[in-house]
Amino acid sequence: MSASDPSPILSNLFPIYVSTQLLATILCFFQILSNDVIICSYPKSGFHWIWEVVTMLLNNTSVISKELPAKYVLEAGTIKNVQQSPQPRVLGSHLYYEELPVSIREKKCKIINVIRDPRAVAVSSFHFFTKIKESKWKGTWAGYLNLFLNGKVLFNGWFQHTQLWERVRQNNPDNPIHVLSYEDAKKNPFYEFKRLSQFLQLDVKDSTIMTIAENTNFSQIKTSKKAIAEHRLGSVFVGNTYPLYRKGTEDDWKSHFTLQQNAEFEQIYKDRMQNNKMQLKSIVTPGSLDTGCVETTRYESKFNLSNRMFKTFVADGDLAGSVTVKEYEGRYFPPDMPDIPSHLKRLQSFDADASDVIICAYPKSGFHWIWDVVTMLINNTSRISKELPGKYSLELGVRKMEQIPPPRVLGSHLYYEELPASIRQKKCKIINVIRDPRAVAVSSYHFFTKIKESKWNGTWAGYLNLFLNGKVLFNDWFTYTQLWERVRQNNPSNPTHVLFYEDAIQNPFNEFKRLARFLQLDVKDYMIRTIAEQTKFSICNLSKRRLLDTIRLQEACLRAINILYIGKVQRMTGNLYLYYNKMLNLNRFTKKGCSITNCSSNLLSTRQ
Repeated sequence: MSASDPSPILSNLFPIYVSTQLLATILCFFQILSNDVIICSYPKSGFHWIWEVVTMLLNNTSVISKELPAKYVLEAGTIKNVQQSPQPRVLGSHLYYEELPVSIREKKCKIINVIRDPRAVAVSSFHFFTKIKESKWKGTWAGYLNLFLNGKVLFNGWFQHTQLWERVRQNNPDNPIHVLSYEDAKKNPFYEFKRLSQFLQLDVKDSTIMTIAENTNFSQIKTSKKAIAEHRLGSVFVGNTYPLYRKGTEDDWKSHFTLQQNAEFEQIYKDRMQNNKMQLKSIVTPGSLDTGCVETTRYESKFNLSNRMFKTFVADGDLAGSVTVKEYEGRYFPPDMPDIPSHLKRLQSFDADASDVIICAYPKSGFHWIWDVVTMLINNTSRISKELPGKYSLELGVRKMEQIPPPRVLGSHLYYEELPASIRQKKCKIINVIRDPRAVAVSSYHFFTKIKESKWNGTWAGYLNLFLNGKVLFNDWFTYTQLWERVRQNNPSNPTHVLFYEDAIQNPFNEFKRLARFLQLDVKDYMIRTIAEQTKFSICNLSKRRLLDTIRLQEACLRAINILYIGKVQRMTGNLYLYYNKMLNLNRFTKKGCSITNCSSNLLSTRQ
């Protein structure tokens, strides 16, 4: 990384508008109130966003404040402005803990420590610097990144700031400090804001928190604040345009970092943060080049179900790169599944009705989508059900399902022989949903990174290895799919309908019409078209996003998938194999120049 670029103008690594006299006054004389909330973060880590959220939570309102958060930054505002603000005050600072007013420590004020992926921080601060007139920054991104990594930017380096704040949390366990990950709040704002509310000891209804999450998304805040911000602060920036609200995305850094820069950055991160107990999840996402995690599967017979479903941070230890599952007789079940032996026994006593429809699919193959479609077809309506499909999953419990009047649309990820015997005896209609295993692998990887109890903190490559070897929930896709094909071959009198996820995406009307015929329903074509329209937006969006993730995989990784994949898929028989051949020939899921057909032929020629 080049160090030849010019440096931004700094004043002892503080912004040029911060006077040492102001800082001295803050440290010695500024009186903090016991109900003040202090948001402490490294610059460009989301302070303005979280200030809005906390202000709304404290006032139990979903209306965005008309104030500018910058006014409440201790080192940037004036004592008069902050001191006279109405209570409860939400203050902010980029200073170290020991530089904050002494009264904050004495009165044990609540502190929210916001942490953001340093790569995103670097990119955001680079764009910010280029817009500040007084910084006179005219260097390149590579030059700025070099300064950032060496702490030659505002408020010194991200690494030092983050390490010092972690030390504060360790050395002051009695001080109320809440850690909030910017990336987690972006992915699941409702959950993170609810945690914030609990930390602040506020009684805010879930409906209000949900509205706050909606009203504080990036576009809403940008629209609400941009005019007033440019009016008051625009003159400070190039073009009189306030640059604070730029993109507000989690992974914009990927469009700036080259592969070499990212590799260097991650090595520096490992070297400097190796003794830290907390590791940011985003450092080991598929976009990361990290390959140092131990890729194993952890089996646990006992567990403590956490009230918090989603992870924020994970400890850097023996769980890194592992998936937590429950093992029973060689089968891997979700960690939140009840006592497995008694549950499976109880499942066998479930009295299925002849009118019940069972959707059987490997996890992340489209069960939720098809459940909604089938429910709408059975009820001859185009309105999406308000029920959660997960409620009807057999392996999550059957007591409540027994109380639901038939016809019921049930679901399961189990093998055929593990289903209640009454389903086989009464010849219930079964819909077997099958999805491209590569899309399943990517989707389940993203799902695992969100589930707290899975304790997953590994890389995409590591998860793919587990997936291909069946060391994930409900074992491997290949065995599951082959066993279900055998069921169809050996039980021709049982009403089983195969639905391919990709076909339903491409032509939902035809596939849903086939579903209606299989279910022996008299549903008009216009109703089926409406159902297809009503149920397509979110699932198409999901499909494109996951497909994009797949296409972005490194070519070497794709080649490994294809070689392993073709070997296993060729062990299938009949229509399923023909379907996958058709799919691959159409090149619907393969990267140009690296198709499964090409890779397999190259492999064969090499072996010959």
